[in-house]
Amino acid sequence: MSVGGLLLTGMILPGFACQQAQAGYSDAAHSLSLQFHPIEGANVVTSNEFRIVTGNPDVVLEGIVIWDNEGARPDAVVMHNCPEGDVTGVELENCTIWQNVIYAVASDGSVSLLPGETEQAAKTLLLPDFGRALRYSSLFDEDSEVSIPSDVFALAGCQE
Repeated sequence: MSVGGLLLTGMILPGFACQQAQAGYSDAAHSLSLQFHPIEGANVVTSNEFRIVTGNPDVVLEGIVIWDNEGARPDAVVMHNCPEGDVTGVELENCTIWQNVIYAVASDGSVSLLPGETEQAAKTLLLPDFGRALRYSSLFDEDSEVSIPSDVFALAGCQE
């Protein structure tokens, strides 16, 4: 299956049991794909990791989800070309495209927080204001005619 220029290999159809760590999503225009992947290592601070592939195969955004200190909200950060190793707050700010809570939307329209890695994958994800943040990020020329991408991603498949 190909979504947003990304070939999703080893995918099964939506509707089958799928853990959040293996879920793949697409926006309505199929111009963006969002692919979760399992976190490796025992001492991780993030609860979910994902990639967003744009229509430009050279632009892959990295995303992490960290539950806030009270465990009340999954705070997600989408970054592009962040430096490796110890980074300053300014360096991190400069490579951050979007930061906000990710919400799961069920088939009946009810809204909840993003499931954990090993929980059943959400049918739809809402990344509030992601599209505008991406469109007006440094990835696009200010005067370009690119439309604002969607904030909504629908389950497109699941890695085996």
